[in-house]
Amino acid sequence: MIRFEKNTNITDTDCKPFTGYIKNPENLFTKDYPINFGYIFRSIFQFKAADGRDLQFDPPFKITLPFAENYNPDELVTIFTFDPKIKRYSEFSRGLYTTDLNKKEVTISSYKTGIFFIAQSGANYNKAVFTDVSASHWAKNYIEELYKKGIVQGRDNGIYAPDENMTRAEFVKVALSSIGENIDTAKTSKNAPFDDVPLFSWYAPYITRAKSLGLISGRPDGTFGPDEIINRAEAIKILFTAFNFDLTKISLPPSAESKQRFVDLRQDDWYFSYADFAIQNGIMTGVPSANNNFRYFRPSQAITRAEMAKLAIKTMELNEEMNK
Repeated sequence: MIRFEKNTNITDTDCKPFTGYIKNPENLFTKDYPINFGYIFRSIFQFKAADGRDLQFDPPFKITLPFAENYNPDELVTIFTFDPKIKRYSEFSRGLYTTDLNKKEVTISSYKTGIFFIAQSGANYNKAVFTDVSASHWAKNYIEELYKKGIVQGRDNGIYAPDENMTRAEFVKVALSSIGENIDTAKTSKNAPFDDVPLFSWYAPYITRAKSLGLISGRPDGTFGPDEIINRAEAIKILFTAFNFDLTKISLPPSAESKQRFVDLRQDDWYFSYADFAIQNGIMTGVPSANNNFRYFRPSQAITRAEMAKLAIKTMELNEEMNK
């Protein structure tokens, strides 16, 4: 059942008034969405225009959907939405839906059409998503949160490879996904963004978009180095630029007596403002020395896939906090 308020304004994603027909919610099959990040999908419904377009509503509509499968009356219900273009799941705000377990239905308030997942924690809720990321791995929660957000998918056979280093191209893709950029990989540009980025390489669309947004500028010789390993300083510059953080408030380095003193950071380093921002906001903590009298930031050290997961999640969390 769908309920619209009087004089609801309905537009398409280009904000053009919609005058067509809207289909009744369509029940989809859970077998078509085999992803498992600790939840069981009790039902999946798709709601969109008859011509397939996604629509926007102001004020939001209310849609009541039934459970299509057995449910656990003692388990909390969670709602997810799904973007099929980028295969990303997003958890719906709990303030935007109510559950009636007696009627076996959930009522959702939404500003737009889409695919809605009614889910409950599954039997493997605490089981590691990736076979090479154990329950005790320090980055497990960060990695699985990125997976849940659809930003990483891992490798074949359930492998994530947390200790492998990342290339510059791979990190650009993560940075764009972290800010919600939807990249059409089938669309190619007429001109290569850099001399060493072939137009038909898998990463060309991502690097082209990152360059147009000002996230990257390349090198004086016209190259980018997409297959080179990215280091910690380069990674935070790209990511913090993507989120448009204000880095003008530079903190003075801790005194020589402080155990929080980073001995490999100087204020005239090109990356100092990015490193300072990461430290002051708890995004990166560095590595303590053997005697614990100071710390290392290690800007030129390669960043691993596990470290990337922590960096991306902590950055997204900070961005959400700053925009409240």
